[in-house]
Amino acid sequence: DKGSGAGQSTSLIVGLGDYQGGELVVEGEVKDIRYRPVEFNGWTERHWTLPFTGQRFSIVWFTPRGLERQQALLSRGVSFPVVAASLP
Repeated sequence: DKGSGAGQSTSLIVGLGDYQGGELVVEGEVKDIRYRPVEFNGWTERHWTLPFTGQRFSIVWFTPRGLERQQALLSRGVSFPVVAASLP
């Protein structure tokens, strides 16, 4: 996302697959994400991925702006309805 995810906060990324390279660079620090989850702030910390060869799958979790309050409520036992989406 070129490090410009509007309003994100905490992000977690992990790289899966048979590949070489593809490290994550966060604020100039190279981090190996191959089967090693890395947490960073996707909104305030500039980040990008280095080139890779092979087959790579990345899973990224992030907290959109505004959901921090919901997270606090969830930690206190408040539940929210889950809306299921169907894929084609």
